[in-house]
Amino acid sequence: MTSGPDFMLIGAEKAGTTWLYRNLKPHTELWLPPEKELHFFDDKPRDQWRREKVLAQAEARGAHEKQLDWFHQFAAVDTSDLKAYIALFEPRTGQKAGEMTTEYAVLEEHFVS
Repeated sequence: MTSGPDFMLIGAEKAGTTWLYRNLKPHTELWLPPEKELHFFDDKPRDQWRREKVLAQAEARGAHEKQLDWFHQFAAVDTSDLKAYIALFEPRTGQKAGEMTTEYAVLEEHFVS
C-alpha cells in the first residue's frame, strides 16, 4: 500500500540539495524517487512537456525497467489529483520515503493554506 512521502526536504536553490539527494539516495533506510524534484505543489508540474522530457532523458540514459515504469507514471501524473502524487511513492518495507523540491520553499500562500 502506497502512503506517500514520510518527509520532504525543502532547501534553497544552489545550496547543495542535489549533493544531499545523491548522498541520501543509496541509503538503505530511505526511498527517494528517481527524479529529484517532483514539482507537484508548485507551478512546474502543470508543464506536461517538462515531465515528458524527464521521461525521454531516463529512456536515453538506459534506466532499468522499474525506473522507466516510475518515469512513465510521473509523465502521466494528473497534477490536480493528490492521489496521483501519493502513488509516485513506492510501497516499501522498513524505509522512509521522501522528496526534494527546492521551489516548495517559495510557494505562494494559496499553495500552503
